[in-house]
Amino acid sequence: MVALDGTKIKANASLSANRTQEHIEEEVRKMPAEAGERDGEEDRLFGKDSRGDEIPEELKDRRSRLARLKECHERLAREKEEKIRAQVEMVEKRKAEEEAAGHKQRGRKPKEVAEVLQEEAKSKANVR
Repeated sequence: MVALDGTKIKANASLSANRTQEHIEEEVRKMPAEAGERDGEEDRLFGKDSRGDEIPEELKDRRSRLARLKECHERLAREKEEKIRAQVEMVEKRKAEEEAAGHKQRGRKPKEVAEVLQEEAKSKANVR
């Protein structure tokens, strides 16, 4: 038994999405050729025995990964110190300019150092 109540349901069954048997057979004939082309292209890019998703040589060894993490940690610490120093200088400069002018400057005040420290630090170690 089939009952219709007039409900409209969104679907991807439009007339332009319908395919003829000839069109489907043509697609089936194309697939192996396209797959072969893609395999050849990947072989040229990554080598015959590689898939392209292998771990880079510098990350395969535990010691090299640890050294890279330490390097990132040191770089983030340096960047944090530089950021703090720049922020302190900016705050002091603004304060000195306001004292010299005798009134507060217009515009947004620079962030306090504590606010800058709360911002999340990120390393770009995975970028080659």
